[in-house]
Amino acid sequence: MQSLGINIGSTSLKMVLMEDGKPKWSAAVPHEGDFSAAVRKLLAEGQIPAGTPTLVTGNEGRFMFDAAGTLEPLCVEAALRALDLKADAVVSMGGEDAAA
Repeated sequence: MQSLGINIGSTSLKMVLMEDGKPKWSAAVPHEGDFSAAVRKLLAEGQIPAGTPTLVTGNEGRFMFDAAGTLEPLCVEAALRALDLKADAVVSMGGEDAAA
C-alpha cells in the first residue's frame, strides 16, 4: 500500500511517497509562498497516484489542503515509538525556526 507525506515548512515543501512502509520516492522544493504550485510540481514529478492516502504537516500550510494534517512534533514522537528509539532530546531545525 502507498501513502504520501507532505511537509510544508517556512521555506520549502517536502514530500515522501511510502510503499509498504519503505520510502519509494522523495523530493523537496522551495515554495516561495506558493504552496499549491509547489505541491502540483512534486505530485507530477513523483507521479503520485490519485487517491493516495496523504498526511500533511507544517504550521499553517497544512490547513490549505483537503487532507489529514498534524503537527510535526507528533510525527516525531510516533516515529520514535515505531522505531523503538529512546531519545533524551530531539531538535528540529527548519528554514526559519528551531524546536526542541
